[in-house]
Amino acid sequence: MKKPLLGILISVIFAMAPLLLTALATLIADANGCRLHEGFTYPCEVSGYDIGELLHRLGILFWFAFFTIPVGALACVGCIIWLAVIFFRQKKNK
Repeated sequence: MKKPLLGILISVIFAMAPLLLTALATLIADANGCRLHEGFTYPCEVSGYDIGELLHRLGILFWFAFFTIPVGALACVGCIIWLAVIFFRQKKNK
């Protein structure tokens, strides 16, 4: 029963990863007083390094959520079905 549960966890992480990375970029930009915009890269100095391009790339990752959320949801449903089959087989054998 551990494999289907691990599959559900991985599916949820896969589905939410772009949104979590975009939220991380927003938090970093806000904490350093930088501007984060989907269309343009703005300079953002942190410890002497310009991380504006990195924040911009992380900021636009949310577009991948249009792919990852449906795929992750399908994988999660598949793992739930897998878990249900295992559960009912064990219950039937008792």
